[in-house]
Amino acid sequence: MILARTRMASRLVLIGGTSHVGKSTLARELGRRLGGTVLSTDHLGRHPGRPWGPAAARPHVVDYYTRLTTQEQLVDVLRHYRDVIWPAVLSAAGSASGLLILEGSALLPELVETLEPGREAFWMVEPDDVLSARIRDGSGYEDQDARGRALVDSFVARTLAYQTWLQRSLAERGLRPGVPPALKVP
Repeated sequence: MILARTRMASRLVLIGGTSHVGKSTLARELGRRLGGTVLSTDHLGRHPGRPWGPAAARPHVVDYYTRLTTQEQLVDVLRHYRDVIWPAVLSAAGSASGLLILEGSALLPELVETLEPGREAFWMVEPDDVLSARIRDGSGYEDQDARGRALVDSFVARTLAYQTWLQRSLAERGLRPGVPPALKVP
């Protein structure tokens, strides 16, 4: 029922949440099921990026995760989402033809609520220990040296701080996190 209504009534589906909650996986599956275009806010401008990957972390990424406190990182990433990513989200949504499924951490409740009707929006959360384990597994944490582990630990701390902020922001608006049952991926 919700899938049919989403297909007919909404031209924009927004999936928010912190890193590693499953937004991209769900968006891809919805795109397959509903025939929509899938876009990640990560492709609209990454900030500053994950401190691991196939190549060594770039100096500015290392600096970001070692110099800034978790709270400073949170304030900075929220500013980036509001000032840099949100205008790109509006542009993408405005130029989309057909159904657009947009996912990303940059989909802040305070900004999403300013959009016109004709959209479905929800935010995903996971328990802190699940997020921490996913990030550590995905980063090759056990194979990292002390410096690499410290960078991943900093990323985990910011991820958890963002999720706490998000849950508070949703509660202030009378919203609850979660995926509508009919949209869940089996």
